[in-house]
Amino acid sequence: MNIRIQALALAFLLPLTACGDKTVSAESVTDAAKSAMDSFTPDGVKETLSGLAESLGSVKDLASAEALKEKAGPMVDMLSKAKSALGDKMPSMDVVKTAVDALKSKFSGDNAIMGALKPIMDKLTGLMG
Repeated sequence: MNIRIQALALAFLLPLTACGDKTVSAESVTDAAKSAMDSFTPDGVKETLSGLAESLGSVKDLASAEALKEKAGPMVDMLSKAKSALGDKMPSMDVVKTAVDALKSKFSGDNAIMGALKPIMDKLTGLMG
């Protein structure tokens, strides 16, 4: 995975994983996020899109849908920022569109799963639109 995308992922996820006697300063997270945000690349975003599509494809039940909602939120926010930063150099989101369409088709009759996925799917639909 591209080191820049890894840095961005850490910037978003590190505060969520800190526990016990481990502490993370807000300043270090902000600095890591700024560093990653300043260095978006189309190839790095493609990797993130592929990873997101894979995560979307892993939804099997309500528990995995809820887990995805938590995991994918920061990724979707990062993609929104990448789209702004890259402009017309933003890679195609077709792989994610395919995964979203597959989820809608697979779980269209399951209101609980669709309800759990709605916030992420709405954000993704907005980004793709």
